[in-house]
Order: sequence, then C-alpha cells, then structure tokens
Amino acid sequence: TLEAGEGLVSAICSPESGALAAIGGSGAVYLWPSNSTGSPMVIKNAEALCSVVFARQGTTLVAVGQTGTLREYAVRGGQLMGATNWAGLWRAAAAQPGGRLMAALDATGALRFLDLETRSENGRSVMSDQRARYICFTPCGSEVLLSGDGDSRSFLVEVATRKLAARQFARPTKFGLAAFSPDGLQLAASSGANSVGIWSVPGRRMISERLSHAGQVTGLAFSEDATRLLTVSRDGLA
Repeated sequence: TLEAGEGLVSAICSPESGALAAIGGSGAVYLWPSNSTGSPMVIKNAEALCSVVFARQGTTLVAVGQTGTLREYAVRGGQLMGATNWAGLWRAAAAQPGGRLMAALDATGALRFLDLETRSENGRSVMSDQRARYICFTPCGSEVLLSGDGDSRSFLVEVATRKLAARQFARPTKFGLAAFSPDGLQLAASSGANSVGIWSVPGRRMISERLSHAGQVTGLAFSEDATRLLTVSRDGLA
C-alpha cells in the first residue's frame, strides 16, 4: 500500500522505468521511483490537473492542467523542464507508448493529439461521445480507447487514420477508467464506484472482478510484467 496523505484522482506507471505517479486532489503530483514503497516525491502545481503522463522513454513527467497548461518535469529530481499552453479545457490525457504523441480529450468530447517534441497539434481531431471521460493507448500505440462513466459505449480509434478501429469489443461495452497491460492481453476497467474488472482483450470478456477501495477508484496501472495492478482512490490509498 502506498499512501499520499490525500485523495488521489489519477495514476500512471512508466512502462520504461517502472516509476509510479499520481495526482492528488490538491493538484500535487506524487512520484514513486521504481520499486519504491516509501514516501513519494511531491511536485506542487498552481492549477488543478486532469492527467499526468510519462514521456521521453519514461525520463520526464508531463502534468496536464485542466485549462491547457502542460508542465514537463524530470523524473529524477523533479525539476521543471518547460511549460506549454495547449488551449482547451481538458478531461483526460495519455501518452503514446514508445512514441512522441499525447492524446487528450477536451470538454466538447473531441479527441486531439499533440506532438510532445514540437509541442504542436498533430493532425485533425476526432469527435467522440460527449460523455467520454477517459482515454488510454493500446500498448503498441496504434489505437486509443475512449470510455465513459459506465453510461456510454467504449470504443477504439486508430491513431493513423483517426477513424474507428476495425476491431471493437463484441458488444457495446460500458466501463469507465481503463488501462491495458503492457503485453496487451488484459484490460483493467472500473465498472462502478469502487469496482475494478479485468478483461481478456483477445476474448473480449471479463475474467475477474474485485472491490479494491472504500472510495471511488480514480487510477489504474499495470506493472511492467502484467502480474500486478495498481489502483488509486479518493480514499488516499494506492
């Protein structure tokens, strides 16, 4: 169990370094180095955040403000490396594994892409279900999964074409926050306030379900070997 001392609203694991990062309700970012269970590094921010994403092969952490300010920090030491304003009101963001793109979902339901190297918008946006609240890349980085809070359909979008992917779940599948395992074989998804299900991606079916927290589950991340699942919650525990 990792403790941050306040409710946590998002979490992510770096596939390259194994470091963990989570956003607190106050807007602070909590960073645990690989294999650490001690006190986290705390990075304070002046505005509320919607997401944090690892970039540059896991060496930096990008904090995405709800009003569009992106701040990039060094994972080692937490120094601020730069800031960019990406106009918009943001709900969620995710970084492309092994790539240079960041995808973000804005308040209108549009899925937009930013090149993290040039800090410029990449290609056209994709209009999605306006109830969509969460996004995550598939491990290969070629698709983005959009999902809601259990009341909207979840679907995959191809990054290259910005169209619905040919492969979808067999039926309209409803779940909220989601994360793929690094091998792409499993998908963890919240299906209630504190309920987390594990889905088989090849079989498109749920294979296990567990209740993890007393509070709402707000973050999910698999370990590098896909044998463990990190969950974070508004109860302040991870």
